[in-house]
Amino acid sequence: TRCSVARGLGDVYKRQLENSTHLTILAAHSGSGPMAIFTPIELLQIGDEIVWNQESYLISDVYYTLKDGDIDLSLSNQFQYLVLTTCSQRQKGKQLVIIAKK
Repeated sequence: TRCSVARGLGDVYKRQLENSTHLTILAAHSGSGPMAIFTPIELLQIGDEIVWNQESYLISDVYYTLKDGDIDLSLSNQFQYLVLTTCSQRQKGKQLVIIAKK
């Protein structure tokens, strides 16, 4: 599966962390309708490719967490990371977190 992320994102958070880890977090709507940017995000699996800003990332982790706006991340300084997050369409009250790296 390949997912390209394009227009109209709700939040884009990007910075270089103190330990040289590059981290980009994208938060947006999923599902159907004109506000849905991440479609079909819940079909993505570990090993799938995501393309963001002409850069290719491979998914290394997929999990659900409470929909409270917080995400716990455990990152290595050896990679550049792209994190996608959205409200889950499958599990009410949860948010989907997809971690990809290159």
